[in-house]
Amino acid sequence: MVSVLPLTTQDTGRRAALGVFVALCSLVVYREIQPFKRASTNLLAYIAQWTILVTYGAALAIDSGIDEGVNEVAFGCSLLGVNLVVLCLASHLAYSRYRADKEKAKEQKQWRRALSTTELEVVRAVMGTEHPGHTSGFGGGGGIELTQIARSSQLSMNQHLLAPSEIELKQRIGSGSFGEVFQGIYVGESVAVKTMIDINEENVKSFRREILLTATLRHPNIVAFVGACWTKELMCLVLEWVPKGSLGDMLADCSSSLSWADPLLRLAMDVARGMVYLHQRDYVDEIEGKFKSCVLHRDLKPDNCLVTDFLSAKLTDFGTSRTKEQDVTMTSIGTPMFCAPEIMNGDAYDEKCDVYSFGLTLLDMAVEEPLLDFIGERFRISSGKSKALTSAMRLIKLMTTDGWRPVTSENPLERAPSTISDLLVRCCSQEPNARPAFSEILDELSTVCKAEIDARKRSARPRQQRIEVDHPRSSSEVEGAKLLETPDEIALHEVYPRSHQQWPVEDSPVVSDKTNI
Repeated sequence: MVSVLPLTTQDTGRRAALGVFVALCSLVVYREIQPFKRASTNLLAYIAQWTILVTYGAALAIDSGIDEGVNEVAFGCSLLGVNLVVLCLASHLAYSRYRADKEKAKEQKQWRRALSTTELEVVRAVMGTEHPGHTSGFGGGGGIELTQIARSSQLSMNQHLLAPSEIELKQRIGSGSFGEVFQGIYVGESVAVKTMIDINEENVKSFRREILLTATLRHPNIVAFVGACWTKELMCLVLEWVPKGSLGDMLADCSSSLSWADPLLRLAMDVARGMVYLHQRDYVDEIEGKFKSCVLHRDLKPDNCLVTDFLSAKLTDFGTSRTKEQDVTMTSIGTPMFCAPEIMNGDAYDEKCDVYSFGLTLLDMAVEEPLLDFIGERFRISSGKSKALTSAMRLIKLMTTDGWRPVTSENPLERAPSTISDLLVRCCSQEPNARPAFSEILDELSTVCKAEIDARKRSARPRQQRIEVDHPRSSSEVEGAKLLETPDEIALHEVYPRSHQQWPVEDSPVVSDKTNI
């Protein structure tokens, strides 16, 4: 730029002014574009533009005569000092940024555990080749050979492969069914990155199945699939980032501010919608070469229901999911507290195992204390013991083997609408056939349960308004009433289900059923 300026004009003042203008434009460009890969290099170039700006600014001042009466040596020394200060500052900041980048790269290297030679061979055998198989008919004689399905699956896998250099791990946020979970960045967007730690053939096969399954799921209440990576540097699944975390975290952190009016009922309906979609979903098994219907989640719980900024729920963690197989005893899997009795007892099970898990999820949403504490206290009351039972495995055994339930038709949940209590009782029935399907659950949540909650809101409004009109209050009562300014706020104040107040039973429609949970 310095060498080009003399060619533009012979006037020194104009050259200096042009230099100031170009330096200002360069500052904007460097700030917005950042052309270099290293942040420290961009910072150094950015501050270098300031030194150019100061230099041309001084030249413009000299040419315009602003420095008249000022000692030229002193003016030159001050100009040199300013440039040295800027250069020192630039060097210090660039070095600090360089050290930060180096620490970040070291952290990334720790998170990106390189696979051993043996592990890499396992990954390549499972992920990088077609599944061996015979040419048996597809779907009982559909004419499509198994090798064609294997090739189609491998092509699908290759389409979802992401370059590890494009994935930046930003922050560790937890662990999933097979490894750690990070918040990451992919092509400038926040994503959730699930890395695999324990590399063995069974886990890698599960990882492959999860990719093939999750990639086919497209629903507003299912976490979106972005891609996957299986290289020596990084083995991970990349999913949509849901900023508010899990429903379990929300229940633990905001227990006093959640009501069934909003957002608990809406979240429960979102989970039910996602499960309706899963249970109606067809899936191609690349090993057997068959269409299979009804995808089972097998690990439905509040921690696997993520909450968006708009307080809607999305299902995640399909590492344990699989299709339903008739008359087959499948492996016991999932979180024990939320597992159906038939799973814990090693019996054959179907999609109704997810309904049981949903019932306990509803119960967790309805109670203020941790679910284990609530169940232990309920058992203390029902058994007449002096202390609550705190052993998780003993409580799980009571519910799965002995058939005891903390909430029954005769002992309903007092902190939630009666329709919600009745629904979770039926969802957690000991007999799978007695549990409703998710289509029925969604219909009941959107009609009967919603009607009870809406009726409670409507009945709360005129009662509060009559108090306002007919009963003069003290100044302290008036001040307290300011917190309930609108009818909706008044209604919501009276419909908190997770506080210790009880729901009135007499004005609530009840779906009668004597099945215990």
